[in-house]
Amino acid sequence: MPTASCTSQSSRSRDFKPLQVPFAEGEGYRLLLEGVPATVGMRCGRVVLKPGEAAGEHSTGQHEEVLVILEGKGELWFQDFPSLSAEEGHLLYVPPDSVHDVKNTGNAPLRYLYIVAPVVEKGKCCAP
Repeated sequence: MPTASCTSQSSRSRDFKPLQVPFAEGEGYRLLLEGVPATVGMRCGRVVLKPGEAAGEHSTGQHEEVLVILEGKGELWFQDFPSLSAEEGHLLYVPPDSVHDVKNTGNAPLRYLYIVAPVVEKGKCCAP
């Protein structure tokens, strides 16, 4: 697996430890990684939307977001981009500063993971 090219390792990065977090059980929204102190800046969660339910319009701000669709069918709506189909086995990318929403358009629960990471200045290894 490729690794990021970094000329110096921050002593701060050694403060973080590998984690294992189960996520399969439960309904609704569940935060899995909260950022500091568990990670340098990444957040992650599991969402289960009932048919017709939406996550709620929000913005990524200065973060990138990835959605990994585990089960079901939905739509990823953007304010400034065309909508994307959200189906099992799809990975969807949400750019920084994007107002968006996820809606379950199917007849069964829509289950997905979201991963959010701060935008890092080009050439830097870690967020400040």
